[in-house]
Amino acid sequence: MQFSGLDDDMVPKQNMVFKDYDSVYDFYEKYAYHAGFDIRKSRTKKTIREICCSREGHHKFYKGDEFERERNHRTKKTGCKAYMKVKNVMVDGEVSSVVYDVVVLEHNHPLTPSLAAVKHMRSHKHTDDTIMEFVNTMQENRVAQNSLIGVLADMHGGQENIPFTSRNLENRFVSCICHLPIELH
Repeated sequence: MQFSGLDDDMVPKQNMVFKDYDSVYDFYEKYAYHAGFDIRKSRTKKTIREICCSREGHHKFYKGDEFERERNHRTKKTGCKAYMKVKNVMVDGEVSSVVYDVVVLEHNHPLTPSLAAVKHMRSHKHTDDTIMEFVNTMQENRVAQNSLIGVLADMHGGQENIPFTSRNLENRFVSCICHLPIELH
């Protein structure tokens, strides 16, 4: 399955050349964002790297004692074959550029057409360090979660524009509390 609503210049093609790996990854990430899927870095070797759909691979069935299982973890892996193989172009022993060597765009699962949902996928979450420092300060001062969300919504022009979910904030707060020193009275 391939998303057809994109401009042709946004779609990765074999033999496209970039200055470095970060540029390659950014281009593919932008494509994935508009096409409606999540990506991850896959195999890495000295001269070749791969970026794939996050649904690549297969779920390994849990074979342990079901009574000791802590949670029922579901996987979204479907064995998707969509990926990019990126190759370094070497000149005089130095990397001069990076090129898409193999491009597979077909997915075996439905893509997410809603950009509001796509922005919450792991590879598309981009948080500003200044905003996260502000969030940490607010959480350390015990500002209520709904008040914090309200302030962030005002800062971003609406709750739908916040680049992370309230669940992300809750998880961040819990992990920060676990690392704080305990005060004894």
